[in-house]
Amino acid sequence: MKLLYLSDNDTTGLAGAILFFVIFVFIQKSNSRLGFYLSSCILALCGGLTIGFSYNSYGTFNEKMIDTIIANIVFLLGVKALYHSSKKNLVQGYLIHGAWDIVHHSFLYGLFDTRTQTPSWYPLFCFVYDFAVAAYYYFDHHRK
Repeated sequence: MKLLYLSDNDTTGLAGAILFFVIFVFIQKSNSRLGFYLSSCILALCGGLTIGFSYNSYGTFNEKMIDTIIANIVFLLGVKALYHSSKKNLVQGYLIHGAWDIVHHSFLYGLFDTRTQTPSWYPLFCFVYDFAVAAYYYFDHHRK
């Protein structure tokens, strides 16, 4: 049952993700091109955040290299989505980033030996927001 426990920081991350997703939908509905550009740039910036958290932590060399590889994949998918106007690349990037961030959540420390330190609200925030944005673009792409 420990997996179902949400700390105050988790609640903050969840509330922030919902708020940011509502803002995302508002921007997307008012100007879809601007929304897509912003989403692509945000995804590319997430790669940089991953590297920043990793290199500023007590992670092992191998963990930092894995974080760097994942961060570069996320960055390249964001840039590729922007360059090719590809919702598919955007969905892939957001799914990878969300999944990678939830690995760094404190309730998964028993499963994964991660030493990368992120703000305690950040993993759940990214997981929820990233998967919501990925679902939005996935279903929007298949609706047309």
